Amino acid sequence: METPRGCSISRVRTNATALTSQPKARLPIKLCGNTRPDCLANVVRYGARAVGLNLWERSKRYIDPRAAQALIRTLTPEDRAHIEIWLVVVNPSIFDAVNWLRITGADVIQLHGDETVDQIAELRAALADAGIGSRIVKALRSDEFVFDRAERYASAADGLLLDAAAPNAYGGAGVRVDIETAIAFCQQYPDAALAGGLTPESVEPVFRAVRPALVDVASGIEIDGQPGVQSKEKMKRFADAVARAAGLTTDCN
Repeated sequence: METPRGCSISRVRTNATALTSQPKARLPIKLCGNTRPDCLANVVRYGARAVGLNLWERSKRYIDPRAAQALIRTLTPEDRAHIEIWLVVVNPSIFDAVNWLRITGADVIQLHGDETVDQIAELRAALADAGIGSRIVKALRSDEFVFDRAERYASAADGLLLDAAAPNAYGGAGVRVDIETAIAFCQQYPDAALAGGLTPESVEPVFRAVRPALVDVASGIEIDGQPGVQSKEKMKRFADAVARAAGLTTDCN
């Protein structure tokens, strides 16, 4: 797989031979809450694997589905091929979920509310009927019942995302996930993504300890006081920190 323009990523070698002829790697990062074309361009520039667009109307980072479609269309075909689009939704109707995926062509729908296993099965059937191959990821709060819920959802969804248990919020609150819970969770579900209060300063030690398949960040890369507006400098530092933790080198500019 090629690397997004503006960013070269390669695996660190443990000997003196440089890894120059191997396929480029993608950084296991989802930069979430994007609302602007310039910020989306930086997601590609810094080699992130995925971008999250929040379609929950009560979110500080809300973007209308048609605006999300327009935002995605600012990507060149080459750049679109390098990035996964995730729609972050909370308790959507089956009709809305299918319609939003059809409108945007997103690769993943992230269910971040109180969706049940039966509702996920219903959504999967509706997507199949519509000929839509998008994956379903279920976000779970990191509380005392998370392992019980994960056992139920693991077979229903295509993937799991562990987020902090923020009171009266469905993610994006900047609350840190409990590290011991995250370690145990990602050991049991090695393909899981991890969110919850990650920043350019905290992500490297967290990634080294937890080893998630993907780290998800929203508030940690934003310009202070401007939800949905991401800082280029914070995005780069976050990408560099994950690259170090993952044993990758970058020359993102």
